[in-house]
Amino acid sequence: MPFGYFKSHFISDPLTLELGETRESAIVIGGENGWLNLCIGAFNGDIDETDDDDHIKSFVASGIFTLPEGSLQGLSLTTGMSWISNIADSDGLQGEDGVDGDAVNDSVDGFSAFISVSLIDRIFLEAEYLGAIDAFEADALAFDGGEAFKPETWNFEIAYAATENLEIGAKYEGSHDCGCSLPEKQMGAWPLINSLKTRLWPLNTCMENLKTTTNKIWQPPSLP
Repeated sequence: MPFGYFKSHFISDPLTLELGETRESAIVIGGENGWLNLCIGAFNGDIDETDDDDHIKSFVASGIFTLPEGSLQGLSLTTGMSWISNIADSDGLQGEDGVDGDAVNDSVDGFSAFISVSLIDRIFLEAEYLGAIDAFEADALAFDGGEAFKPETWNFEIAYAATENLEIGAKYEGSHDCGCSLPEKQMGAWPLINSLKTRLWPLNTCMENLKTTTNKIWQPPSLP
């Protein structure tokens, strides 16, 4: 589904993906000319408007600009935006912890914007925002406590490839009006030593005023 970008240098998924990933079967058409990619699609989402028939009535669109290779020496840049007509169809807002039921009185559009930059293939910047354009009606979400919530997420990362075998990076991400399922603020940093195939990063998380620090170690299966 062409909604959201979700690129990350971390093993864990960014919060933008946790909220916005939408796995639906869709009819998508589009075109590109080497530097601009445009597409639009339609699908029958799982969350309908109250008293509405179950048919294709959800839409998605995206536009991505990529700087042509060689335009600026050492610089690679991709940026874009995407839109979905009913963000309640996202995986992050479905189920018992999201939309309270299988319908909402009024659908709420979703919006995403991102930029991805690489300098001399050593310095990397990733930034993305994804969220609802308007607030849901009170009691539409299981976690809203009777208030009108407008779920939003963002992710910001920088990384530096010091050598072929060593890369370091840091991230700052957060959410607003997402209940207890996503942290309000999260920060982390990691080194990656390719020869050891191991990553270690501390995540400082602020969730509902509860602060925790977690050290995570990930090691992939041994290569043949």
